[in-house]
Amino acid sequence: MNNNHLPSPDMLSKLLKYEPLTGKLVWKERGQELFSEGKFSAFKSWNTRWSGKEAFFSFDTHGYLSGRIFGKTHRAHRVIIAMTTGFWPDGDVDHINGIRSDNRISNLRVVCRQENSRNASKSRRNTSGTVGVSWSKKDKRWRAGICVDGKEIYLGNFLNIDDAVNARLRANQKYGFSHGHGK
Repeated sequence: MNNNHLPSPDMLSKLLKYEPLTGKLVWKERGQELFSEGKFSAFKSWNTRWSGKEAFFSFDTHGYLSGRIFGKTHRAHRVIIAMTTGFWPDGDVDHINGIRSDNRISNLRVVCRQENSRNASKSRRNTSGTVGVSWSKKDKRWRAGICVDGKEIYLGNFLNIDDAVNARLRANQKYGFSHGHGK
């Protein structure tokens, strides 16, 4: 990932205060040096309007909290990792409990894409109630499968949905998917 366009973790700490118990970010008062020369009114206006107020409270299209710094949009969880570790994450930032707005540091971890997908929540389009279990109109049976390392593994077709769900749950355990996967 090219991090040249990202503000440094030091700059983030000058701009924002992180509250680890709540997972919230709050705008700090900005010094005049952060504004263009001769922009004293912008400096005063910004601090009056934003200093001490919650930052990164808007949800993006994927349900993550996000906000703008110097005209660029950033996701709150990635900013928090940068602020708390001193580096921007190279991998994905996983919300361990699956709640995308829960940005407490105890709920965040940097993982590779593969690991993050093993903790994915259930799709809104899922109709069986279990990830990897679907109804096959052609076979008139419940189909179970799992995707591991980008490869689909067929687990079988079942007359009973409970048998298909159990096959998927056994596969989750076998391949190291989290207990929160598909919730």
